[in-house]
Amino acid sequence: MIDEVGRAALAPSNVEVRAISVARRSPFVGCFAIAIAVTVALVALQNAALDAFFPQLSRVTHDFSPAYLSRYVGQMAAMPPQTIFMGDSIAWGYRLPDDANAVSILKSEGCACLNLAFNLENPTNEYALIRLMQHEGVRPKAIVLQLDQVAFNPQTMEYRALRDQVYEVTKGVLEPEDLALFHAPKSGFRDRLDRAFARVSRLYALRADAREALVGEPPERLSHVPFRRFYSLAPLDERNVGIHYLERSLDLLRAAGTPVTAFLAPTNHVAFGADASDPRYLANAAYVERILAKHGARVLRLDALFGPGDFLDDVHLSAAGQRKLASILGARLALVPHRS
Repeated sequence: MIDEVGRAALAPSNVEVRAISVARRSPFVGCFAIAIAVTVALVALQNAALDAFFPQLSRVTHDFSPAYLSRYVGQMAAMPPQTIFMGDSIAWGYRLPDDANAVSILKSEGCACLNLAFNLENPTNEYALIRLMQHEGVRPKAIVLQLDQVAFNPQTMEYRALRDQVYEVTKGVLEPEDLALFHAPKSGFRDRLDRAFARVSRLYALRADAREALVGEPPERLSHVPFRRFYSLAPLDERNVGIHYLERSLDLLRAAGTPVTAFLAPTNHVAFGADASDPRYLANAAYVERILAKHGARVLRLDALFGPGDFLDDVHLSAAGQRKLASILGARLALVPHRS
């Protein structure tokens, strides 16, 4: 019979107990480690495949991601100099297929041009994107800038606001005093988690772009734009944030030797009635044109060339209106080889 001393001698030590416990757990730890390694490898492979094969779209999607915007600007830097169009939903081609906006039409006819317009673009967004393009080494052949007076109205969402996607991509190249003026995007727990996932997985980061590339843009309602709600008749001056960043953008481009052509969006005189001829509205348009010319931009006046049949709603051009815009720009700017 084993006495107490013998039993004590045969009993496993604390170290042995821990070793046995780890040994029992090790198959599970090993499986977990393998699963993590496979997941990391699959995500890395997926990221590499998307980097190599995700298509360059003819315009940014309606709900474009920071990842796609960053990728798009990076692709611009690797291209020969292009004519880059900037503007809001009018230049982007609201409610139209991506091949029906003026930039796509010009491109199909031989123009070396790119569409960097998007919904709710404004002079602050354009300034941030110009800073980003210059930082990334993009050298445009020229910039064509479409403006709308709505972007200069302090009472609208377009005023002084960077789109979240633009803020995320450009915050590293903007000065702190500029960022302080802009409305920063939300930064709650879900927003931080979303950005963390986007940094790890390219598929997650590009999910909105991939969805729209595969199934098309989400359906949009026709826009009814109450004139006095969206357009301010208060006189514009250099204290206006939109004017301030428009001037800074023009100065950046002039210093880089980049030619700029600009035009104000055509006005739907039928929809806006007498407001479209209000002397205060016309005076603000003339003020914006003077600012453009003062900073070296070529100004096109297109308003009189568009009629009711060229609009699909109160402000946006129809397919016919986009074809007319393409024809006018192609001829005046010699953008299409056989027209020059």
